[in-house]
Amino acid sequence: MAFNYFVYGLQLSSNLPIPGLTEATDILPVDVRVHLQNNPHTDDREPHSASLKYVTPYQDRNGADVLHVWELQPNKSLKFQYSDGMQFRVAADTSEVWATWPENLGVDDAAIYLLGPILGMILRIRGVICLHASAVSVGQNAVAFVGPAGAGKSTTAALFAQHGHSIMCDDLVALSCKEQVFVQPAYPRLRLWPSSVSFLYGSPDALPKLVDSDPSWDKRYLDLVNCPSDFQTTPLPLTAVYILEERIEFSSAPLVKEVTANEAIISLVTNTYANYLLDKQMRSAEFKTLVGIVSEIPVRSLVPNSDPQRLSDLYQIVIDDLELLSNRTETVQQANAGLRVFQ
Repeated sequence: MAFNYFVYGLQLSSNLPIPGLTEATDILPVDVRVHLQNNPHTDDREPHSASLKYVTPYQDRNGADVLHVWELQPNKSLKFQYSDGMQFRVAADTSEVWATWPENLGVDDAAIYLLGPILGMILRIRGVICLHASAVSVGQNAVAFVGPAGAGKSTTAALFAQHGHSIMCDDLVALSCKEQVFVQPAYPRLRLWPSSVSFLYGSPDALPKLVDSDPSWDKRYLDLVNCPSDFQTTPLPLTAVYILEERIEFSSAPLVKEVTANEAIISLVTNTYANYLLDKQMRSAEFKTLVGIVSEIPVRSLVPNSDPQRLSDLYQIVIDDLELLSNRTETVQQANAGLRVFQ
């Protein structure tokens, strides 16, 4: 039996249910086949040789490198080995993924890796631009909030959800850049730290834990599966990008600031997702596409206030700025009818 899902513009087919996903109603040609708790080498032997491609600069609480990536020969598949024992194999053409894990982990843990760094890498290998960002719908458009871990991307998305906006993506935003820039929907879950859950929903225990296998990792999730109106299931055109800056205490915050085109490009390049295996040619193509995006999509700096009580002000600041941008865009379109910048 196969379970079919549509995530980040990819049709997935899995041998086991993937937690957090809703089965697709329209069955399309499969892009990626997922084999959970399944080793591609039934005799448990590795391919003839392996070359180390990447070691993460981050360590876990025991001081071990969080991730090693090898290229396996002769088939050039990739092996992702995490320090907690989770393993993934990705076929060279990215059409198949195998995942295995030790007894102390489970399919919930595998789903976190699969729906984040593994699919992120598959998208990047396929030439899809991915930002380290969250995205929400505003009207018939998508707005992205970009920033490193801890910048407040998920909290900002949850804030917009509280004001009736549908969530599109959490942590990874996949862009379709053809005639127009579109955001591809991710999956109906939003992950939040207890501090954000406590402020937004009244208690750190108001939302369920993401996984139970690691007591030290207390991240929670907002389940949108049973709230269809809270999750945007179809792609939307990207109308603006906000770079989340460091929180400040000044009364002027939250505030939106203009950024130059060069500053916008640098920020987006810095915050692309899963770029550590891209070669020079792929990075060059990525940079060219980001330049095109910046020439067409407004990129702004968003400075939150460090006082969580000012979080609601952040929402109104963004909404007001989007209205300003919309009016400005209409004026430019009227002055340059028929002219397009993005290719």
